[in-house]
Amino acid sequence: MRGTVSGPPDDLDLVALRGRWCTAEARIYPLAMVSVPAYEQALTAVAALLDVLRAEVHDEAALVAFHARPRAAHERLDPVALGGVGLRVDDLVDAACAARDRELAQLAALQRRVDAIRAAAAAGATWADIPAQRAHGVQATVPELRVHLEARRGLHSTLEPDAETGEPRLRVVPVRVDLETGELAVIDEQEDLDLLVDDREAWDAAFAWFVSEWDLDVDARHHP
Repeated sequence: MRGTVSGPPDDLDLVALRGRWCTAEARIYPLAMVSVPAYEQALTAVAALLDVLRAEVHDEAALVAFHARPRAAHERLDPVALGGVGLRVDDLVDAACAARDRELAQLAALQRRVDAIRAAAAAGATWADIPAQRAHGVQATVPELRVHLEARRGLHSTLEPDAETGEPRLRVVPVRVDLETGELAVIDEQEDLDLLVDDREAWDAAFAWFVSEWDLDVDARHHP
């Protein structure tokens, strides 16, 4: 599999696979409450497979290919011993794929941030906007992250359902931004803020408030 080049997987195929992977995790991890030996063996097996995935799988296409032909899993695991405690190799493969899928998504998000930050800096911008990767609805109207390059702080916005109505809302979190890695950390003095907004107008008002709190300027010539 190392060195194999293939096209990106279809989004619908990925959705189906991710559903399967999550179902496997839901079967495995609750074992901690009913069988500690089985749970510990599951963790060990998933960790071993995840080591393989981290070494050999660096994009979604390779992850899908591994899942379709998990030879490495059968080479490293003992199906008989695992079956003795009620574990299936297929479930362990799925759980490892779920974990690697999340890691790949996080790595891709970090790279998108770094690329946008570098482009903004090269253009002489004061702020950088990083759009959501799969934006729709209200999330498509705001940047996922807006960062002031000199101050290295900004707003991170994520979509989530309203607790009472289920309607989509944006949670806006003030963060410190590592411009070299794209990693975020909640700003300590504002970590207790729980800010939810319904639309772009409310997001703009929140942005203006934070800009004022941070004593930053919004230069129209260098603003996203």
